[in-house]
Amino acid sequence: MDAFYLRLARFIFAFIFLKLLFNLKRIVTLFNILTSKLQTKSTDIVSINNIQPGMRVSARVAKVLSNGLWLKFLGYFAGSVDMLHLDKIVNYDELAKEYKKGQKFDARVLSVDLDTKKITLTIQYHAINLRLPSFVNSSIEIGDIFEAATITRVDKSGIALRLPTDPPVDAYVHKTRVSDEQVKLKKFKVGEEVKCRILGYNYL
Repeated sequence: MDAFYLRLARFIFAFIFLKLLFNLKRIVTLFNILTSKLQTKSTDIVSINNIQPGMRVSARVAKVLSNGLWLKFLGYFAGSVDMLHLDKIVNYDELAKEYKKGQKFDARVLSVDLDTKKITLTIQYHAINLRLPSFVNSSIEIGDIFEAATITRVDKSGIALRLPTDPPVDAYVHKTRVSDEQVKLKKFKVGEEVKCRILGYNYL
């Protein structure tokens, strides 16, 4: 008789546990391998108020801009990807060659401005997959000097560099940090090697 009641109690406990499990509205996990793959679907979002920074979305190129990309996602939403958040380093005059209308990407929402209805996104690999950027696992430290960093892009805001590390790490010099003296950015050429010092990190 005691064995019968024990089996009955186990059955009731299992039934209650499964009922609670299937009634859960949200399951939270901190496992990176799971959270990085979670993708927001169009059926989950009804207005811009529901879009949150950090959401991973499937997007396509609606337009190639002069300073990045304009992406459409979740059916009828759109946002911009700045040059610094592309999946590769390209020059302004290479944008139209590297990216085409209709091209598909996984992207992650960086910011949402509800007042201006402006959304910014990134298509950088480490941000999409919730990983640290490559420089974190390198030996680069603030204050380090590199004698021969290669210029990979020159734009109106500054200069993109590739540091001679293994593996190579990309960096950016804002125009206000290019020189102690006032110089024109157009004097710098892609492929040229320059000396630089590490001033800080940007994990995005």
